[in-house]
Amino acid sequence: MATVSRFSKVESFVKAALAKDDHKELRLLVTGKTGEGKSTLVIGLLGKHVAVEGAGTERCTTEVAEYKAMLHGVPVTVYDSPGLQDSTVNEDKYMYIADIKKKCQNLSLVLYCTKMTNHRLIEEDKRAILKLTAEFGQNFWKYAVLVLTFANTENVTRRDERDKDTGPEPDSDDIEGWNVLKKERFEGRVKIWKDSFHKFFTNEVGLTRDIVERILMVPVGDSRLSFDNQEPYRLPDRNDWFSEFWKACSLRVGENNLFWEINKHQFISSQATQDDALTNPVSEMIAMAAENEEFLIMIEECPVQDSTLQLSDAPKVDETYSQKLQENIKKADREKWVKEQEEINKREKGEIESEAEANRRERARVQQLETDITNRRIALDQQYKRNVV
Repeated sequence: MATVSRFSKVESFVKAALAKDDHKELRLLVTGKTGEGKSTLVIGLLGKHVAVEGAGTERCTTEVAEYKAMLHGVPVTVYDSPGLQDSTVNEDKYMYIADIKKKCQNLSLVLYCTKMTNHRLIEEDKRAILKLTAEFGQNFWKYAVLVLTFANTENVTRRDERDKDTGPEPDSDDIEGWNVLKKERFEGRVKIWKDSFHKFFTNEVGLTRDIVERILMVPVGDSRLSFDNQEPYRLPDRNDWFSEFWKACSLRVGENNLFWEINKHQFISSQATQDDALTNPVSEMIAMAAENEEFLIMIEECPVQDSTLQLSDAPKVDETYSQKLQENIKKADREKWVKEQEEINKREKGEIESEAEANRRERARVQQLETDITNRRIALDQQYKRNVV
């Protein structure tokens, strides 16, 4: 009876979503530190090459780039934000925030990117999360999905301190055994990431528990085929990360009808054909949920947003200026200032030492020159005396 009730909820959820027609466009904000795979994700989302981030780019670090595409008849706009982590000057932070508020209106979804291969939540991410919450309030995270980029470069064939398995590994020719172990390690590492984010959101940022528990985390890879990436959509725990990514996104936003329109060819149960998914998406969603407990739980627990995210709106005071959040922002700012001063001192010390070394070498050169002149003078005097005699 409970199972019937669960499927009834899912059926109502799916039918309501597919019946929506008030949202005509998807607008996604992708943010994260430069080099964290944002542009790679944008390429995967839009199915085309876009500006490459990182070294060599001429894009201003305080500007939000905008990319548009039509996916299965749905207009999609992706905003690629430089991220607060990249700002080294306080003035840049204000320009960055102002640019987001100006350009990123009626957002469907926020994709916060960090490298899975970082192994842990880095200080730059912590400061950025604190600042984003201070600027936009807790409501910002109701629309967010945490994205672990470069997941297909995570080395799960080598055991590290994050893994629970302690026994002997499978033989090198035991493919099935290795696949099981890699899946186990990968899922464990994703869970560690999720727990660390949720712990930080709860203990340091001060988000309410109901918001934190519903923030989804999805690992993604590089969708571009290459010699070293022969199966770009496969991860150790899933055959198609892109499909799983879209499914998670569709459960996080009010425009889930548009997400499903883009991805409905992926909503296929093991007993169905692709035509079934296209002709009867409700039945296929329910059938697929029956085969995927995690997806069913997400549908049950994830609240449907009935509006888009307005970043120009001032957040409520109780969302933004909690004592815990403000204390940790000050602490993070202070720690960053100390770190920056240490870097400045280290750089200045290096410059002084380099200048001192250059001066030492110049003095040695001058001394050698004076010695050479003296020796030359002595030689000339001796030659003169011999000539006189």
